[in-house]
Amino acid sequence: MSSPKNCVCSSFGYGHYGQLGQPCQTFSLSPIIISIPEPITQISAGDGHTILLTESQKLYTFGKNTFGQLGLGHSFPISSPSLVSCLQLKKIESVYCGSEHTLALTNEGEIYSWGLNIKGQLGLGDTNSRNTPTLIESISSRQIQYQGILLEKGERVVQAACGGLHTLVLTDKNKILSCGHGNNYALGLGVTENVMKFTYIKSLEGLGKIDKIKAGLSHSAAIIQGYLYIWGKAKLLYPEPTQIIFNTQQQELDGNSPTNYTVEDVGLGLNYTLCINKGNLYAWGEGIGKNSKDPIRILCEKNPKLISCGTKHAVILSTDNKILVLGTGEYGQCGEVKESLIPTSLRNYDKSQVIQIACGGYHTVILSQNTPKTISCSLADNCAHSLEIQKLKLYIEEMKKKSRPEHKRGSSNYYLEKDPVKLAKNTKEIIPCFEIDYSELALDPEPIGRGGYGIVFKGKWRGTTVAIKKMKPEASADRYNDFIQECQTMLTIRHPNIILFMGACTIQPNICLILEYCGNGSLWDILRNHSTPLPWYLRCKISLDIAKGVNYLHNFPVPVLHLDLKSLNILLDDSMNAKIADFGWTRSKAELMTNKIGTYQWMAPEVIQGEEYTEKADVYSFGIILWEIATRKPPFRDLTGIQVSQEVVKNDLRPPVPKRCPDPFIKLMQKCWDRNPEARPDFQMIIGELENFLKFLERSSVS
Repeated sequence: MSSPKNCVCSSFGYGHYGQLGQPCQTFSLSPIIISIPEPITQISAGDGHTILLTESQKLYTFGKNTFGQLGLGHSFPISSPSLVSCLQLKKIESVYCGSEHTLALTNEGEIYSWGLNIKGQLGLGDTNSRNTPTLIESISSRQIQYQGILLEKGERVVQAACGGLHTLVLTDKNKILSCGHGNNYALGLGVTENVMKFTYIKSLEGLGKIDKIKAGLSHSAAIIQGYLYIWGKAKLLYPEPTQIIFNTQQQELDGNSPTNYTVEDVGLGLNYTLCINKGNLYAWGEGIGKNSKDPIRILCEKNPKLISCGTKHAVILSTDNKILVLGTGEYGQCGEVKESLIPTSLRNYDKSQVIQIACGGYHTVILSQNTPKTISCSLADNCAHSLEIQKLKLYIEEMKKKSRPEHKRGSSNYYLEKDPVKLAKNTKEIIPCFEIDYSELALDPEPIGRGGYGIVFKGKWRGTTVAIKKMKPEASADRYNDFIQECQTMLTIRHPNIILFMGACTIQPNICLILEYCGNGSLWDILRNHSTPLPWYLRCKISLDIAKGVNYLHNFPVPVLHLDLKSLNILLDDSMNAKIADFGWTRSKAELMTNKIGTYQWMAPEVIQGEEYTEKADVYSFGIILWEIATRKPPFRDLTGIQVSQEVVKNDLRPPVPKRCPDPFIKLMQKCWDRNPEARPDFQMIIGELENFLKFLERSSVS
């Protein structure tokens, strides 16, 4: 893909994560020029991140990086374009952004993916997210001679599309393959299960040459010989690829034969679709789609040529290379246009020769031949969300204060506010960019669990099954503090063995956390359900998963202590992967907690006595969990919590050593619950011992 040497890349809209390419730019109505050392040939935008491909076939990334979608080897947001150094020796042909993941194609036929992988959308055969580009061997060119390649000899991927939680690729042999979230049929495979490896969509076979593929939040599309096929959940649910029929009467009025389709481009957003058919613009679905289940003609002052769709807005490039915007501009993503029900020209680019367009979730990126015009705009006069911008500035300042060494928990009343109303308002400032509209949630009628401050429901959010931890209406101010602490902690934590934080509702009366749903429930429940077989291999793997999650917490720059490790707070997903949950009491080691936080049956003796809480207290709790896993019984079930605390301190009480238990497991649990904290192993050592035991089990096939 080539572009003129003097092309200019610009951005506007929401930029809290740095996706506009400028530090400290949380919002812009006018284009911001993005500068990098070499000419740009392709642009792509995700929900909160942006990727640029250069003339020398290198990638520069910036913006949101919660799941490693920038490919920089970490999960911190970046506001200035940064080179993806691990790919700089590769020649990148094209790049594609999904909501929270990224895909890149090289000129040698290699395919790399990185970012969020909760539903297997990276196509790597697992659900572990990646923060560096990882080769997808199964769809890389057979000429590279990798193992398990799905492609024929000489076949290679030529196009890709990344959606909310799924991915499509198109090969030069006219095949589409998909992977990721299958719940809304977005994979085109006719199934609702998640697919972690790329799988061929056989139902499209024989329909003709495939020109383009696109992926939205929960639906997908392909243009095949001028016809449009949709599958997944748009306004309607399409369980398999379905040809879209345009209104016959409308076409006849337009002078078009109803069977003579020439679909030129399609764009997919949040449950809506835009399409260009024979030079006319059509829309259907929610929001921009006018809530229509069928395509309706949208009058357009210029002839549309290309479409790019964000969450609630769209940008259209006309045949004379002008920009039109459509939809909601609440964060400035439509430029100076606040909201447009019909395509409206964007004045900034009137004299620019636009080359490419890319819509992110709430931001827009444009590649043009000339510098766009900056139109002066007073936020106070022209931005209905100036209050939100001020909140974001306050949030940034608060985070700066918290990062200073002299900041201590007692030095600010930010987390100690006793007025529940003020606390509810504070939550909005703590997580402004993870706010989820409660109306988007669908809760099951019966709860699946109860916690210290909330009731847990299974539910749906944007087509994804989630766990919704809703705060009790009668919750105390301290419980509000726990909610704030849990949000603040989970915002920064990303690990395959820690429950995934997806967002929060912070507006009364519906204050809740939205978390990854784990279908097998808690470890506590699994251990007591003896109809579920737990061979020693699986028990060891679950133990190893927990150890890896805690080790990740303990190795933060400022170590994070869980404070309440127990089987009730360990969840298991559908693949029996263990994930640590419940971070309401989690604190950084810098706070030197000496409160008796936790549950007595799992609490270390030094914590019961009110001594300093260190990483070794979490190790003690882990030792009790190992005993639970070995025996499938609750610890100290004949004693009350107070009785346990007294006996542990006075008489060094521990659970009885299980009789039928492998010796390495017994020795490890005893090391972990040693009375002397210094004698307990750290989690890196625990991981080593469990990995060795797991290898032994694999060799001997012990069950």
